[in-house]
Amino acid sequence: MAGRDAVKAAYDETVHFGVLRFIEKAVNWSLLKNEIEAVEQSYKSQKSYVDLTRTKVRRGTAKAYELDQNLADLYSYETRLTQLKVKQKQYLRDLSETLQWNSDQLQSIDLPKINPTIPTTEEALLEMALE
Repeated sequence: MAGRDAVKAAYDETVHFGVLRFIEKAVNWSLLKNEIEAVEQSYKSQKSYVDLTRTKVRRGTAKAYELDQNLADLYSYETRLTQLKVKQKQYLRDLSETLQWNSDQLQSIDLPKINPTIPTTEEALLEMALE
């Protein structure tokens, strides 16, 4: 009887940690999607600002160093987007391994968007997962 209880407890622990790992990966995936959207929007805004500054430089109402600074900011957004997309591919692989699905199957589902305010208790995380 004690052996059976020990095996059951080990099984429950494995399932419990598997669910928590999945929740963590799903939350990370969702937050990363939000971050990518924000950086893409900032990139578009910065690109518009660069175009505006170029026009101002041609008119003589802005200095060349202002354009250089705006271009540097634009390039930093490009680098950040590249880094985030690499991270996104890693999360996709992690979720694929966890669920035993290929990446095409994962991309066909839309994981729910998670609020940046993540519950801090295990019970709240499990409740959020069940939703």
